[in-house]
Amino acid sequence: CGPDNGCNCTACFQLDLEARQLPHGYFLNRAGFAVRRGEPWMGRRRFYCGRRVMHPSMQYNDGWCGDDDGENCESCRIIDKQIALGGCYYRFTQYPFVG
Repeated sequence: CGPDNGCNCTACFQLDLEARQLPHGYFLNRAGFAVRRGEPWMGRRRFYCGRRVMHPSMQYNDGWCGDDDGENCESCRIIDKQIALGGCYYRFTQYPFVG
């Protein structure tokens, strides 16, 4: 586990959440920003950090990583992909402390 070696282990993940005093249901994306699942959009609940990080010319995108317009940034898409593939973030969605 580590910043350059994939996802945090379970113990480090819990330490991150506690150190940042994140509310129930929040993760940290690879960029280090707090993220949470948005409302269902096109059949999926994506993760969003709320930062203005994208070019607003994309379809369904106003430039913000947020569920108002459906698109999420690359750092948040990594979490979505990991969960879909049963990767390292998937196991964190299975614990009661993360919703």
